[in-house]
Amino acid sequence: MKKWMTFLCILLLCSSQTLLSVSAAPAKSVSSTPRQTQITVRTATNFKTESDVKKFVQLASKYKISVIYLNVKQDEDDEVPSGYVYYKSKVAPIAKGYRNFDILKSMIKEAHKKSIKVYAWVPQFHDRAALKKYPNAQMKTLVGKKTVAYNQNGEYFVNPLNKKIQKYEISILKEIAKKYDVDGIILDWLRFDDDKMDLSKSTRNAFKKKYGYDPITISFSTNNAKRRQWNSWRTSQLASYVKQASRSVRQTKKDILLGVFILPPEFTECGQDVGKFKSYIDVVLPMSYYKDWDFTPSWVYGKNSGILYDTQKKAKNTSIIPTFDLPSSTQKDSYKTIFKKTQKNHPKIKCINYFIYGKWKESHFKKIVYY
Repeated sequence: MKKWMTFLCILLLCSSQTLLSVSAAPAKSVSSTPRQTQITVRTATNFKTESDVKKFVQLASKYKISVIYLNVKQDEDDEVPSGYVYYKSKVAPIAKGYRNFDILKSMIKEAHKKSIKVYAWVPQFHDRAALKKYPNAQMKTLVGKKTVAYNQNGEYFVNPLNKKIQKYEISILKEIAKKYDVDGIILDWLRFDDDKMDLSKSTRNAFKKKYGYDPITISFSTNNAKRRQWNSWRTSQLASYVKQASRSVRQTKKDILLGVFILPPEFTECGQDVGKFKSYIDVVLPMSYYKDWDFTPSWVYGKNSGILYDTQKKAKNTSIIPTFDLPSSTQKDSYKTIFKKTQKNHPKIKCINYFIYGKWKESHFKKIVYY
């Protein structure tokens, strides 16, 4: 009898341990912070009708996209002049063909049905529409010993430090936050193009008032103390703008997510230092187009160098989402290596974002390498 009872107890104990093991197994396979895939989409090349939006969202859902970054303000001077918007704005001019087609309203409606978030992608100072409104605010650069309007390759840039421009750009952000159930707002073109800008009279006067000399006298072709002082001042001015924009938007919509697309931190000539404005945003998106910048894939995931290392060093305690081009047919293995190494060297990064310049087709979705 005792032997039988002992055997029964052992059997019950083993059974209970097996059940516990089986029930616990799924918990080990599910990450508490699942990795996500997001995409950035230009409006002019992708959406002309409500039907375009519905088809696109269906594809995004099919391919497990968690967030759509929607271009609600034109970024380039190509199909549409930069700065024109794709929603019902009372602040900025509406792009041709979109006065009766509110892409932001339509996208939010369709994406939310599929539990996909929508972030309004809002480029800032690459803005021909703003220049039309404020013709004296064009970015100025130095050619020889003269300051001239900066109009690189027919593209239009406004001075990021101009107070009227700043007020105008922030009014657009506030309008979006107030009128739409958007999940986030992401800033872009928050920078200069090189060391020699902006050199408009107002910028030069502001710098001279603080440091006692005109920045036009700086030797921009060499790395010297005055150029470093100039760049430090410019990055602080841009950070001040982000602070102002963040406060204004959050006064309008308290819990909205705010983020910024950034160039590689090593590109110091662009006057952009995420370390100075990280406190005012929730997420930073380093543009990790290693092929465009003529870098090897290791530049992305390097443990002690590269874009993710540099960004994390500057933007501590801020969520980082690297942005990539879609891989070509010959790059898929490279992307798999990048993501594997990123998980090892930068485990805090939990998702990635893809961008293509043109129209998203299902063939593009099929190229996605999941993180």
